[in-house]
Amino acid sequence: MRIDEAEDLVRQTLRSKADDARIDLTMEDVRRGAVRARRSRRGVTVLAAAAAVVAVAVPTAVLLRPADDAVSPAPSPTAPPTPAPTTPITTPSTATTGPSPTATPDATATHLPPGALGQLPLAAPPGVTYLEGRTIHLATGGTAPLPGTTGTDRISALLGYRGGWLVADDDTFKVLRYDGTGALQEQGAGTGIFAVSPDGTQAAYALGGTIRVGDVTGMGQGEQTITPTDGRQAWPVGFLPGGTLVYNDNGRVTTHGSTTVRFPAAMVRADAVSADGLVAGEDANQGAVVIDSRTGSTVWSSSDLTVQAFSQDGRYAAATDVANGEHSREVILDTRTWHVVADQRLLDVKIVLDGTPVFDSDDSLLFPASSASTGDRAILRLATDDTLTRATDLVGGKPNVAGPQAFLLATR
Repeated sequence: MRIDEAEDLVRQTLRSKADDARIDLTMEDVRRGAVRARRSRRGVTVLAAAAAVVAVAVPTAVLLRPADDAVSPAPSPTAPPTPAPTTPITTPSTATTGPSPTATPDATATHLPPGALGQLPLAAPPGVTYLEGRTIHLATGGTAPLPGTTGTDRISALLGYRGGWLVADDDTFKVLRYDGTGALQEQGAGTGIFAVSPDGTQAAYALGGTIRVGDVTGMGQGEQTITPTDGRQAWPVGFLPGGTLVYNDNGRVTTHGSTTVRFPAAMVRADAVSADGLVAGEDANQGAVVIDSRTGSTVWSSSDLTVQAFSQDGRYAAATDVANGEHSREVILDTRTWHVVADQRLLDVKIVLDGTPVFDSDDSLLFPASSASTGDRAILRLATDDTLTRATDLVGGKPNVAGPQAFLLATR
């Protein structure tokens, strides 16, 4: 056989193998997933129309943009489960050590056909407050209407604050503050990023070019006001032990409070803060890093994964992949060893990740997702044993059709 014939045979064989292994996703499916991933990966437009787009973290509120213009019926956490497999779907992964964990899927991992989202078993409902349509489902039980009737068409953050609500509008780049009756008390330009202390008593939000810090249960008194160097590109991230606020200010990470913190000069953005003083973010080379705020040392770094959130006690971190700008994985890392303890490759089963996750009190991870093939949506729960279940009923949708968001996970 001539060399050129042999090369042709190799190419044909490789092409055939690639076709056999190819996930049956259309280019439109992948494009839609990439657009949503870019929006959900801490994307926020600065307050001035002519200002540059900056990337921010949303550790306490995540967004799923549905594929239907109509408001769907609210999912009921207590509704009986829809027909589904009785065994949670488990995708084994290989735990790794070192600064860049890159767990690989096991050859026996379960791959579901189109409609995989609906085949996930319905398990425990969310343990956090969430928004569906214009109905707020409270973690303590019951529901409440979303306050306001106008100016809140694209909600990017929701926070119970001082007996009322803070609501961020993603279209107008406004933050609106309502009292307990739903009456609007204040509004102004602001990024839709709200930060809450690990014990849930302190909150921070950006409004009118300032960052405000106050008691969540207060009655309107005692708020502190921080004036950043550039209010259009500043937003709160989280609270360190002792109450010091970590926030971003025009390309640098800084703090407000009594705790002395040393951040590396190369760290240009913070994305999440843990209860035991770890700060996750990004360096100037767009690599992911986690800094120990007490020493300023780097405890973890990766070119494959970026940390999105920490569990309430800081034991676990949620991360997603950053390869080619596509967020197709949801990963849980053990922050004591930085081993991968759960790894779900969502595009493998045609599920699109649609927002930054929130940890429940049992250390399981909640995040909104949609079906790449049907547009159906639900909040999913990923446990530390790598089981994936649904935490809400499915909400139907139409693929590739923009519309108001279906789900928004708020703070606990």
